[in-house]
Amino acid sequence: MDELAIFKDKSKLTRLGVLAALFMLLGVTMLSNPQAYTTPLWNSLNLIRMLGGLCMVFFWITVFIGVRALTDHTPQLTLDQQGFTPRKGFMNKGDKPSSGKILWKNIRNIRENTINKQRVIEIELNDEDGFSGALLYLLAHNLTIDHDSLIKHFNNYHQAYHGPSQPKL
Repeated sequence: MDELAIFKDKSKLTRLGVLAALFMLLGVTMLSNPQAYTTPLWNSLNLIRMLGGLCMVFFWITVFIGVRALTDHTPQLTLDQQGFTPRKGFMNKGDKPSSGKILWKNIRNIRENTINKQRVIEIELNDEDGFSGALLYLLAHNLTIDHDSLIKHFNNYHQAYHGPSQPKL
């Protein structure tokens, strides 16, 4: 089996871009014409200008995050014959992020679970003493692959490493 690289889904960045553009328009109009926004509740021109400035700051932060996400071409998850490599901070090991290659030989069990109405892949690692160890949780909602296909690929790679006697997901 060849190496499989799975990337982050960038289609959700469109919503972020629209939101940033709306904040920029709001910020520009609040800064250039604060009198249009005066009401009995918002009677201070300085307050309106400050809110316009905050809208502009939010716009530039959003643009910075969006450009970084669009230009990031590193895979979030890589599967190969020896194991899989999650990108740092992508996978949770209990309450701490995990990174580095996780070998198929160190995986005791792979199963699907639902946590807070979200489907996750739960990976149980072998402990050094041979007993069950830590749990890793993998989410597919921000990937370019759907959850069912990701489970299928995990199953195929895990089966290829351990042989056909292992149970399927």
